[in-house]
Amino acid sequence: MYGTEKMSFGLSVYAPFGLGAEWDAMNTSAYNSQYPEFDFFSDLQIIDIHPTFAYQVSEKLSVGVGFSFILADIIIRSPKTTMNPLLFDPNYATLKQGVLEPMGLAESAFDYNYILTESELEGNGTGFGFNFGIKYDLTEDFSIGLSGCYYNDIILDGKISAATYFEENNIDPAVLQQLSGTLDGMIAGGMLDEAGKMSILGIYSGQKAVVYDKEPGEATLPLPMTLGVGFAYTGMENLLVSADISWTQWSSWDIINIDMDNGVKSELVENWDDGMRFGLGLEYKLMEPLTFRAGYYTEPSAIPDETLTITIADINRRHAINAGFSYKLGMFNLYASYENILVGDREVDNWVLSSDKTDYHSMAGTYKMTVNNIMFGIGYNF
Repeated sequence: MYGTEKMSFGLSVYAPFGLGAEWDAMNTSAYNSQYPEFDFFSDLQIIDIHPTFAYQVSEKLSVGVGFSFILADIIIRSPKTTMNPLLFDPNYATLKQGVLEPMGLAESAFDYNYILTESELEGNGTGFGFNFGIKYDLTEDFSIGLSGCYYNDIILDGKISAATYFEENNIDPAVLQQLSGTLDGMIAGGMLDEAGKMSILGIYSGQKAVVYDKEPGEATLPLPMTLGVGFAYTGMENLLVSADISWTQWSSWDIINIDMDNGVKSELVENWDDGMRFGLGLEYKLMEPLTFRAGYYTEPSAIPDETLTITIADINRRHAINAGFSYKLGMFNLYASYENILVGDREVDNWVLSSDKTDYHSMAGTYKMTVNNIMFGIGYNF
């Protein structure tokens, strides 16, 4: 930060949004040992490179503006499911009775109702935004401030990969060869097509079949706008007390469309809700180089029951308590703090199936969460 009597300039690099989760939620090793251990994985990183300018208009009024250059990276990996056609497709009834059962293959085909496909989206992009702030001193000891932040939608250029894993089994290769020949005969008789044959052989193969291998595509990543108001009181010696209320437009995170270069389209359905955040803070100067800080905030979960999954771990209202110190060392400020976030349990009763019936928008269950953060920082004053 650099400042004169009435003007200040600053530059910061920080993460306004960021989240991730890694879950071993399904017993995939019993289904196929090749399937990744962590079947659900997400990592969303937003880095804001942020120059700012502030100007003291009068003795009571100050204004500030900032510009954001955004770097975004996202990875989302999750399983998709397709129904086992040998169980649910009535067109295969004759095949089951006339071919699979006599060959002793019926039992091994019916262990699982669904076939798993691992789907992974990874992408990166850049975007822009701006923010503003206004501070007005109502009295010598009491100030009020208004602030807002806006980001444009970020176009992510990325890759999409998908691989179907079939149940591992110990079927004799000679039996599979015999089945392949039988299916060829059914194709010749108009009872089956080539896609049906490959689907059936895949079910018995126990292999990993690549569907897409880093197929290029793009997605639009919306970032929420925020507006807030804050208050500060400095009427007690060495002590600053503050409070703030802010609104975040999480509803911008609604339906994220994914367009692949090969023409295939898909979507992430989120439909999040806007939220209000309330915060309190204090700063007490213990001695000239050392300052103690503490804070509290609460904010509801933006995710409705209809789209809550373990991919993004925002399960319920958060109550965060933070305490730490800053130490002035010449031109540097050193920061250290500890944060505990209390999150209530949440029950989701229903699974909401996607329109294409290959995924779930929500996952039923009991969600629990505990968060402890230790943070360090450094600042430099020019």
